[in-house]
This record gives sequence, C-alpha cells and structure tokens, in this order.
Amino acid sequence: MLETSRKRSTNAIDHHVGDRIRAHREALEMNPEELAGTLGITVRQLQNYEMGRFRVGAATLFAMASQFAVPVTSFYEGLPATGVAPWQTALWQQFERLIETSEGVALMTLFPKIAASRYRRAVVEVVQAYLDGRVS
Repeated sequence: MLETSRKRSTNAIDHHVGDRIRAHREALEMNPEELAGTLGITVRQLQNYEMGRFRVGAATLFAMASQFAVPVTSFYEGLPATGVAPWQTALWQQFERLIETSEGVALMTLFPKIAASRYRRAVVEVVQAYLDGRVS
C-alpha cells in the first residue's frame, strides 16, 4: 500500500527554536495574540511553534526574526556547533574571492534578479565557455 501522507516529527532542535521564540516574544512583552496577528498565523499555531510541536518554516522564522529585530541565527543560539566554521569551507573561500572585485560584487548583486532559470543557466554557460577558451 502506498502511503500518501508522511508524518513529520519534531526533534530537540524544534523544541529549542520554540523556546527561543517564546523568550524573544516575552522579552518584548508581546502577547501571543499580537505576534500571531503580525505574522498572519493563528495563536494556536504560535503556541505549537513555541512548544516545539510544529516545525517552523523558513519564511515564518524569518518574519519572526524581523518582528523581534534579531538575526535568524538567534533562534539557534545555545545549540552545539556543527564543527565546521563557514570560512573553512571551499565555497566560502570562493565567495570571498568573488567579493574582492567590483565585478564580482556586481555579478553577485545582479544574478539573483534574473527571474528565468534558463537565462541564469545561459549566463553560467557563457562564463564556462570563456574559461574553456571557446569565447574570447
């Protein structure tokens, strides 16, 4: 028999994030109704987030961070580190090389504004063709 719905269980991280949401809300002396209203969710949803019963989606977490005027990472403070600092990864090193030039910053700023994925892919292909020596 094919299972049509998958139960998503929460874990210790979801409970930690929920505790941090409640702590931020209480620090600002906001009641649940106020916060839920500004986020466009029900009070019950907020309570489930705060108790770690529901996993908070990225957009909702971002909206909460904006509402609290804190970085999204503040919800994860106190959790054990993953062991790899971002600046130690090869991708981070490539990013640093990119932003060292004004052209890199311009490309980084403009690229996400290209709405169609086929055009983003075309830009990548042009750069790759240049690097392969097919275009001069």
